[in-house]
This record gives sequence, C-alpha cells and structure tokens, in this order.
Amino acid sequence: MKHVEIVSNQTAARRKGELFKRIRCSTLAKILENIKRDNPNEAGHEEFKEMTDNVSIYSSALSDALSTFSVITVNTQALGITEDSEFVILDVREEDDYRLFHIKESICFPAPNITRDRIIPEVFRLRNQPDKFIIIYSWEERPGVEAAQKFALRGYDNIYLLS
Repeated sequence: MKHVEIVSNQTAARRKGELFKRIRCSTLAKILENIKRDNPNEAGHEEFKEMTDNVSIYSSALSDALSTFSVITVNTQALGITEDSEFVILDVREEDDYRLFHIKESICFPAPNITRDRIIPEVFRLRNQPDKFIIIYSWEERPGVEAAQKFALRGYDNIYLLS
C-alpha cells in the first residue's frame, strides 16, 4: 500500500469549533483506487462487487460474507486491513443500514460503541499515530459529527469525518 498523506488544506479541513478534521469523498475515492491499483489481488477484494456508480465507490458484500461480520469481531484480513494499513473506515450507522450498502473497505461500527468504549483493535492501533487516519461516515452529517466529536473528546487526534 502506498503511503497516504494529506497534501493540502483543501483535502482535510476543520470547521470552527470542531475537534476533528474533515476529508472529502473524492480524496477517499482516490485513496481506495490507489490501494486497488497497487494490490489488485489483495485478499478480500473478491468478496466485494463494485456498483456501476462511477462517482462514489460503494460496494455490496455477498450475503454469506455478511454473516461473518459483527460489531466487535471483524474479519479485517478479508477487508485488506493489516498492521501496515494507513487508515480505517468506520461506518457508524446501525448494522442493518451497513448491510444494505457501505463504502468498500469500511467496518460496521455503530456509534453507540464509542460511548460504551467498545473500540476495536484496528482503531485503537491507529489512535494518534502520525500519518494514520480514522475515517468515519454516517448516512447524514449530524450523526457523523456527533460520532467524530465523541472520538475527539476521548483523545483521538486523527479522526476524519467524510463529508
């Protein structure tokens, strides 16, 4: 995987009063495309099929693969997440919404887990690491902002809200 870096303030920004940063959808799409290009046969890519939407990169997991996912136990190797990963993408919606559609390489992590301190190892490993990103998203901005704020208040400095 190539090294991921933020090259300008237009790529990631903070709004007044926010403790977290924001990352654009186009930036995330470029990161995911670079990973796909660099590792075309990476484990787990055969479990996902890309939709024809060429603006957003969404994927739909096969139904048998979904049965192995849970909030706390995630088959991160199948997602291509390793100790060398530069980022993790957290879908903070409920698991039913995640099953309908989600961003490729994302992990289902419902927002209530943040306040319950049920943090998965992949997130904890990336906590406050330089040049590492914890990217979160939700179905609309308000719950995403709330989840990002909760992470920031718990001492996470490298939280990015997809917006």
